[in-house]
Amino acid sequence: MTPAPPPEVARLSSDALTERVSMAVRGLRPTIAELDRASDPAGLEALVDVWLSTPEFGAMLRDLHADAWGLRIDGEEQWPPVGPLAKFSQADLATSLGEEPLKLVEDVVMSGRPYTDILLTNELMADEIVELANPITREAGEGWTHATWADGRPAAGILVSTALWRRYTTNLSGKHRQRGLFVAQRLLCDDLRARDFPVVPLEGIIDEAGIDDAVSTDPNCVSCHATLDPLSAFFWAFNDNLRGSDVSAAYDNGCVRNTADHCYPVHHYQPQDEGDWALYDLPAPGYYGQQAETLADLAVRIAADPRFPQCTARRFEAWFTDTPWNLVSDARADALTAVFTSSGLDARELVKAIVLSDEFASAAPEEGEGVPLLDVRPEAYARALEGLTGLTWSANPDHADCSAQGKCWGDSELMLGVRYGYRVLGGASDGVIIPATIGASPTRVAAYGALAAELAGGVVDADFAGTGTPHLLDRVGPTTDNEAEVRMQLAALHLRILGERVATDSDVVDETWTLWHGEASRSNPVTAWKVTIYALFTDPQMWLY
Repeated sequence: MTPAPPPEVARLSSDALTERVSMAVRGLRPTIAELDRASDPAGLEALVDVWLSTPEFGAMLRDLHADAWGLRIDGEEQWPPVGPLAKFSQADLATSLGEEPLKLVEDVVMSGRPYTDILLTNELMADEIVELANPITREAGEGWTHATWADGRPAAGILVSTALWRRYTTNLSGKHRQRGLFVAQRLLCDDLRARDFPVVPLEGIIDEAGIDDAVSTDPNCVSCHATLDPLSAFFWAFNDNLRGSDVSAAYDNGCVRNTADHCYPVHHYQPQDEGDWALYDLPAPGYYGQQAETLADLAVRIAADPRFPQCTARRFEAWFTDTPWNLVSDARADALTAVFTSSGLDARELVKAIVLSDEFASAAPEEGEGVPLLDVRPEAYARALEGLTGLTWSANPDHADCSAQGKCWGDSELMLGVRYGYRVLGGASDGVIIPATIGASPTRVAAYGALAAELAGGVVDADFAGTGTPHLLDRVGPTTDNEAEVRMQLAALHLRILGERVATDSDVVDETWTLWHGEASRSNPVTAWKVTIYALFTDPQMWLY
C-alpha cells in the first residue's frame, strides 16, 4: 500500500511573506509598491535580487557576522581619541575600529566575490579613523575604502585583523589559545570545548610550568590541545592585549622607546615575534595535522577545508531562523552547503536559498515543519523605524567637563550601543560575556517601547512641521478631526507600517479609530497621532515576523 503523502504546510500570504523576507534580508518594512510587486509569484525573487544590492543588506551582513564572531564590544575598554585621533569622539573610534573586519565581509559579499576572499585577500576596509589608528596604506576617498596593511602582515583577510585580535586577547597562560579556538569554533564549527573528555586532575598543577606540562603530556589535555595549540601558534606576532590604557600611557610618556609602538598608528603586529611559541616548547603551527607555517598558509587551509562552507551555511541558517548554530540539522546544512558551493561561494545565493525556501514561507508550522515566527533584532528594529520615520534614537551621555578629563564619549545611537545604549536589553550579545537571546523578554519590551515612543513623537512633529515630504502622515494635518479623513490615514498607516490591507470601515480601523478619537477628545489631534503611531510601532507584527 502506497503511503499517503505528507500534508502540505500552509504558506504565508504574499504580503506576510514579503514582510518576513524584507525584514530578514535588510531590516526594513517593504513599501506599498514592493508589496504590490511581490503579489506576482516571480516578483518576490526579483525584489530579493534588488534588496541584496542595498546598503541595508550590507548592514545586515555586518550584524550577522558580529553575532557569529562575537564582535562589537563597545562596552569594553576602547582605544582613546588622542594624538591624530583627538578630533574624533570615543564613540567614533569604538564604531569604526570595531567594524573593520565586518566591513571587509560586507565588501566581499556585496561585490559577488567568493566568500573565501574574507580569508585570502590582502586587503582590508578602512575609513579615516582606521587609517590613522593602524599602519596601513589606504585608497583616497571619503568613508570606507580599500586598504592594505603596511607592517608585514601576510595576505590572510580577517585572520590579520587588528580588531579581531583586540577582541580575542591572550596572556601568558592563554598563549593565544582563544585565537586558535576562534578559528576552530567560529570558522569551522568545531567546538573544541564541547568534546567529551574526563575531568582533568589538578594535583600538581600549581604554577605556569605545571600547566604547560599538563597540556603537552596529560592524555586528557592532549586530546584537545593537540589540535588547539598548533592553531594558536599562528598568532604569536599579535600583541597579547593592547588596551586603551596602554595607548594613553604611551602618549603620556611621549611615544618614545618601548612605548612608541603603542602610539598611533599602533603596531599591533610584530613579525619578529612569530616564532615565540618555541620559547615555551609549544607545538609548531599546524592545521589539523596538515603542514602550515604562516597565517597565509592557515588562510589557504581553511579556505580549502569543506568544513568552512558548511559552517558558513550553518551559521547563516542559524541567523535567519533564530536557531542556535549547533542545532541546525545536518541535512539542512548539507543542502545549503550544496547551493553555496555550486554558486562559487556567493553568499548572496546562500541567503536567497534560505529566505526563498518553502520552510521560510510556512505559516504557523508545527515543530520541524518550517520556520516559526522570528523576533526582530534590535539592529533591525532600529533600521525599520528609521526607514519609516527618517529618525534615529540618539543621545549624548557626556557630562559638562568631560573634555577636561579626556573622557568624552560623544553621540550614541541608543539601540545600537552597549556602554551607552540598549542593544543588550533588546536581545543582542555584548560581544564578550552576554549571549544573544531568542524570544520575548521584559527588557526587550521596555527597550523597544522606549524607541517606539521617541520616534513616534518625532515623526509626527516632523511631518506636521511642513518642512519636507511627510514620512507617514500625508493625508491629514495637525488639526484634522474629520472622521472620514482620519480613517483614510489610519488605513494607510496600517498598510505602510504593518503591511495590512484594510478598508477604512474595517474592524481593524474601527479599533484604531477608537484609540485615536479617544486621545484626540482627551487632549488634541497631534497627541492622538503620536499615541496611535506608537501603538502601531509596538504592535506584535512589528516585533515578530
